[in-house]
This record gives sequence, C-alpha cells and structure tokens, in this order.
Amino acid sequence: MNKNKVNRKQRSKAWKIAAIWITLTISLGMVGPGMALWDMSLPDSGLTVNIGSIDPVLTGLEIKSGAAGSVNYSEDSADFELEGVEPGSQVAFSYTLENRGSIPVTAQVEAGASLPEEVTLLDSPPLLVDGEDSANGEFTLLVNGDWDESYLTDLKLVYRQWNAFHEADDPWRLFAGDQD
Repeated sequence: MNKNKVNRKQRSKAWKIAAIWITLTISLGMVGPGMALWDMSLPDSGLTVNIGSIDPVLTGLEIKSGAAGSVNYSEDSADFELEGVEPGSQVAFSYTLENRGSIPVTAQVEAGASLPEEVTLLDSPPLLVDGEDSANGEFTLLVNGDWDESYLTDLKLVYRQWNAFHEADDPWRLFAGDQD
C-alpha cells in the first residue's frame, strides 16, 4: 500500500476527532456566558425570596352550628364529641391557626383515611396565614346516616409553605411587570 494513502487516512481521521473536540469545547464554553446572559435578561420585578421557618399551631377550635358537643384541642391535635346529630345535619366548625414561623403558610382541612362513610367533609376553603400572624378558618361536616358517638372521625389539617407561583393564574406574569 502506498505510504501516502495511509498518511491521508490517518490525517483525515485525526481531523475528524479534532473537529469533534473543538466543537465540544466551543459548545461548552458558550454555556456559561449563555446562562449569564439569560439570567441578566430577567426584568427586575421586585420579587423577593423568603428564607425562614414555618411553625403552624392550632390555637382554637369550636362548633359553630348544627350540633351540640364539646371540643378539646392542643397545638397539634383535636378531639370533638357531637350530641343530638340527626341524619342530614351539617355541622360547621371554626378554627384558629397561628403561624409562629416567618414564612406564610396555606392550611386546609382534609378527610383522613378513617373517615366513616356516614360523614362527609363538605366545605373546607384554604386558609392563608402570614408569618408571625394568625387567621380563622372554617370547615363543614355532613352527617349522611345515624351518628354514632363512638365514631373516630379522621380529619387532617394540612399546611404547606405558601408559594405565590402556585396561587397565580399565570405565574410568569410576575416577571412581566404587569402586577395588579
């Protein structure tokens, strides 16, 4: 075989490998400035990030209407006994949640795993509690059948760190400068 042909094949292969390495190096080198330019192109929307803590505490629970009974609660749990509840009764409760932390939280009462089929959680609107503040919430139970005072009605007060992005209809509008 001609020595010239071998050298051409080797040089051709070497150029291909060199071209791949040069392309990769340039591509990776452009990632950093590209990210920096993208980061700098966001408009100043006054968006702030809260770094702190959440510490929601149940500070009140009472039966508002629909039944007589008693309520016992602590910072993280509650028990209630209802008396004279008829099928079809709607029992309304109110509660107070104090957020001893610095970050706002949303809270909502949800049905637990052992909620009897005779009891339905009808209404439980979400509650927003600012940091180092308290707020009052409500929920309503519907009794579908005969109420047995031995029922263990499993309800959960679920709280999450409040996030403006999940609350907005279009979260990207926060960056567009057209805030209401």
